[in-house]
Amino acid sequence: GKVALAFVDLDNFKVINDSLGHAAGDQLLIEIAHRLRSALRAIDTVVRYGGDEFVLIIGEQTSSDDTIHLLERVLSAVQAPLELEGHTLRISCSIGVSVCPDDAQNLENLLRVADVAMYHAKESGKGQYRFYTSDLNQVAQDRFALETALGSAIEHNELTVVYQPKVDGSGQVKGFEALVRWNSAGQGLVTPDR
Repeated sequence: GKVALAFVDLDNFKVINDSLGHAAGDQLLIEIAHRLRSALRAIDTVVRYGGDEFVLIIGEQTSSDDTIHLLERVLSAVQAPLELEGHTLRISCSIGVSVCPDDAQNLENLLRVADVAMYHAKESGKGQYRFYTSDLNQVAQDRFALETALGSAIEHNELTVVYQPKVDGSGQVKGFEALVRWNSAGQGLVTPDR
C-alpha cells in the first residue's frame, strides 16, 4: 500500500516562546504531541522532528480520502483551545504531505518534498495542509533561483530607484516615495509582487 508522510509545523510558535517563555513552549509541544497521537491510528507514527516540527507517518493509505480524513482530524485536534500559563490558546499548524511511492521512494526525499508542500501551506494562509505536487517543486526552484539572483543584483547594478510623487487632493506635490525596481539580467523586470 501507500504511506503518507506529513510534515507538521506549528504556526507562530516563536510568539509562545517569546511571550510565555521556553518552559511554556516545551509544555505546549508535549500537549501537541499528545493531540497528534490521539488524532491518528495505532499503526501511525508521530515523531518530533525538531523545534516545533513533527513528522507523521501514516500507513496503509488506500486513497487520498483516507489521508484527508486523518489530516482533518489532526488539524482539529491541534486547533482545539488549550490552557497554558493561565491563557487560553488556539494553536494552528501547517502540514505538507508527500506519498510514498508516488512522490518519492526514500525518507530523505519524502521529507524534502513534504517540507516544500508545508511551506506552500504556510504561504497559502497557515492552518491548512497541502499535498506535494511537481508544480510546487517548480515554484520552490523558481523562488530559489530568484533569491540567488537577487543576492548579486547590487553587484551587477540591476537595482534602480524610481521616485513617485505624493500628491494631495488639490494636486500639490507634498513629497516623494522612493521605490526600488529590479531589472534582472536573467529574469527581466521583476515585479514587486514577485
